[in-house]
Amino acid sequence: MPAYLSWVNLADTATITAIDPYTGIAAVMQRPLTELAVPFAKGLCRGPSNGSGTVLNPTKLKLRADLGSTLGFHCIGVVGLNIPAGVGGSMAVRISDVALGDSELENTTVYFTQDYSNGSEASAFWWFAPSFTFTGRYIELEIRIVGQPSGQRYVDARRLLIMTGGGSLLGFDSGWSIFRDNPTIDTQTDQGGVFITEKEESRVLRFSMSGRSEAEMKTAIRSEAAGYDNLELVLAKAGKRKEVVACPRYYTDDARKHKNTLYGRITEWSPIVHDGGDYYSCDGITVKEIPHPPL
Repeated sequence: MPAYLSWVNLADTATITAIDPYTGIAAVMQRPLTELAVPFAKGLCRGPSNGSGTVLNPTKLKLRADLGSTLGFHCIGVVGLNIPAGVGGSMAVRISDVALGDSELENTTVYFTQDYSNGSEASAFWWFAPSFTFTGRYIELEIRIVGQPSGQRYVDARRLLIMTGGGSLLGFDSGWSIFRDNPTIDTQTDQGGVFITEKEESRVLRFSMSGRSEAEMKTAIRSEAAGYDNLELVLAKAGKRKEVVACPRYYTDDARKHKNTLYGRITEWSPIVHDGGDYYSCDGITVKEIPHPPL
């Protein structure tokens, strides 16, 4: 079962448009779509006000991406959404090689509620391809959010991710872990007082890969039959500098998928070591989450 370490965001070079599903015409955005292309989730895109906040009339926004040609990708994500606590939302995913809005390649819906969240990763929708050889050109994402109060019935998003790049056909080694990092600083004075400097929490993924083929660790290229980049290339191109999406396996359950998917940066890694024959290992890779709370 594959694991994902995607580092190339095709959304940044795609043609992105937005539709108001209630009118069927181009959405009048309150904050521009170009904000979705700001790295490290530092932007803020805001759709039109619509809906009544109910299940039958939720707030909606339809995002469309034309990649320009048929390309391979592993993951689609929209992060930094304004989904209120106690309610939820969904995102319909339609993928086609024919036209925007068609869905002969994929037609599914992913969900998010705050129950899925560990607290630090904020609201997001995630879709993953079951294999690294998945390809398409046209992507349509219809976001629906319920329960928003009057005056706040619009879709906010901080980053659009259509990711390709690295991964592992066999998944990460079974000892992978995801934990919360709390960088809050506590300072105790000589008189016994304590001063707390609170900092935003984020999650950390640590994993290893052992007994892997030369292709997976050193030679595979996503533009060729494998459909993914080898680990050495990912570390060289993305390490510390690039946004990545990491997930230790393919999940069909939205809650588990959300809890175990990180949008972040590769911050530490061990050297790739030859184990003998055509086998290699990497003892440790750390991915630290980029905080993306709603604004």
